[in-house]
Amino acid sequence: MSAGLTFTYGVVRILNLAHGNLYALGAYMGAWLVLGWGSSAWPALSYLLLLLAAVFIGVTAGPVIERLFLRRVYGKEEEIQILLTFSILLILEDVIKLAWGVSPLFADKPYTYMGVVRLGGVDYAGYPFLLTGIATVTGLLLWLVVTRTRFGKVLISVITDREVSSALGVNVPRIYTLAFTLGRSSPRSAAPSPRRCSRSCPGSAPRSSSSPSPSSPSAGSGPSAARPSGPCWWAWPGRPPCTSSPSSTSSPST
Repeated sequence: MSAGLTFTYGVVRILNLAHGNLYALGAYMGAWLVLGWGSSAWPALSYLLLLLAAVFIGVTAGPVIERLFLRRVYGKEEEIQILLTFSILLILEDVIKLAWGVSPLFADKPYTYMGVVRLGGVDYAGYPFLLTGIATVTGLLLWLVVTRTRFGKVLISVITDREVSSALGVNVPRIYTLAFTLGRSSPRSAAPSPRRCSRSCPGSAPRSSSSPSPSSPSAGSGPSAARPSGPCWWAWPGRPPCTSSPSSTSSPST
């Protein structure tokens, strides 16, 4: 998630406050696909669906937001940029509510498929190790793109001096769109992370570039669903009535 935010800020020089909401949008899309089409007979299908959700949100929401909104505030005061991205944050939050309601989605299959890893006499869930590997590969790929490809050289040129790059024939707006889309399409930027089963407690989607911490357990994806146990996937579309656990903080983070 931080890789996508840093990559985008380094190119377009806008601190995107809606980055966390794009993350939540990808989380909901991934959980919805896994619940609808995931199969225990084909565990790899669940991971493929999560990857498709991340890429789909990146290549659809990314260009639209950059071209319709962010492109209008390049080079303007930071206050205007912050107000715009905060407005996008609120819009995306309502989009999530309209699409999936205000109840959390639980999709624990991708988590349980990885089993456990025993280290030093302690059992650890295997899925976080997979996420660590994905994050490492994503960082390596971004480094290779920036340092070993023609696009990376053009990207560095735009970051260093936009005016000179434009004078030399570089399509700067196109580079901005590609960079923003790439930052949104990062698997760790748009796909959800495993948490303990929790309720969508106060805070809805993250108000900054980070995601909220889990709160107290709740009942499944609706009022009548049974309370699940074990790790799950979840997101924060709204602010349903609930009581936060003592461990939750007023300034949640990933």
